[in-house]
Amino acid sequence: MLRPVTSAPVMLARVCRSNMSSSSCCCANACASWPARRQSHGRLRPPAPLVASKRGKAQPHVSCSAFEPPSSSSAAPPSQDNMVSLYKQLATSERRVAEAERKAMARTEEVVTTERELVAAERELVAAQRELVMAERELGCVRVQALKLEQLAKDRGVELLYLRGILNMRGVLETIEAESGVPLEKTKRMDKWVWLFEGNAQLLKCVEAAARVKGARRAAEAVVKLYEHLSSHVHGSHRVDDYAKSRRKVVIYHVSPMHSRTMECICQAYSYPYEVYTPANDQEGKEEEEETENV
Repeated sequence: MLRPVTSAPVMLARVCRSNMSSSSCCCANACASWPARRQSHGRLRPPAPLVASKRGKAQPHVSCSAFEPPSSSSAAPPSQDNMVSLYKQLATSERRVAEAERKAMARTEEVVTTERELVAAERELVAAQRELVMAERELGCVRVQALKLEQLAKDRGVELLYLRGILNMRGVLETIEAESGVPLEKTKRMDKWVWLFEGNAQLLKCVEAAARVKGARRAAEAVVKLYEHLSSHVHGSHRVDDYAKSRRKVVIYHVSPMHSRTMECICQAYSYPYEVYTPANDQEGKEEEEETENV
């Protein structure tokens, strides 16, 4: 005959009444007041281990901690306020993520646009470089053409002086004074050459070294003396006139070495072809230079 199954709280109460101490009984009484709970799988738990009492008989030891009611914090479901707060935090996080994605997309579009502009700028740069190369080539051709025209103009000027019979030292000085843009108010030869020397530092430096003078006015005085010498002596000398007229150059002759060097500087500065004629028996130039140095 099967015995009825006695619940654990009833058994603990009986044990407590028989032999357990007062404290254990209190715990057992507390546990006995709980309602009996059916096992989840339909089987009973094994009995608690026996503990020897003061009388020497083994009695089952039951810990009250095993029958403590579960805490309300662990078993209770979260409140509605907590759920609302969690939903708000989730919504805020989603908004932040969406904003970050939007900014990332905008930044990506900016980068793509910048790269496109960079590619376009590189293409424009390549085209500009090609145009620059072509312009430099054209400029080189223009410069070469300009040099040719300049040389042609000089040749034509020399040819014109030769045809007019003034391709000589005096004719060159007069041509420079007339065609170098000297202001009209400067009518004296001295003032004209001072103006010319002030506008051409290289010519001034050459004449200063040739005439052994310093300054534009002293250099102009040397040119004026050279012109006066040509006016009084060149036309009276026929020793090399035929030779000079047959040359298509400015023949520098019948002057002192100082004046010869001065005339060379002028011909070089204004691109006139010249030739220095120095016969071995010509002593007049040397004597005149000695007189100039003594002065």
